[in-house]
Amino acid sequence: MAIAPFNHDVYVGARLAVNYASNSQVLSGVVVDVQNGGEFFSVEASRRFGDHWRLELELRVLMNIAPTDVFYGTRHDDYVQVELARFFLGRAAPREHSVYRV
Repeated sequence: MAIAPFNHDVYVGARLAVNYASNSQVLSGVVVDVQNGGEFFSVEASRRFGDHWRLELELRVLMNIAPTDVFYGTRHDDYVQVELARFFLGRAAPREHSVYRV
């Protein structure tokens, strides 16, 4: 059992940002424990719709966590958040006013 949580782990990640008016972007990555095969996936994505709306997604998933792993206690703590935000435009910079989370 390793005391250091990321001992013998490999991380691979990517970011895609599209320079359109929709300002779409995706950030994703995976951490793999090469000794016992445990995996941690992470995805963050967002996109604007017009001048007033933004949709965001966050996802975190743990898979194949061994009983000897430091993260074994959190093996069922997957996380998903979807957020829809509406902005009101004025003379100042756009400010977030209404947020709807699922």
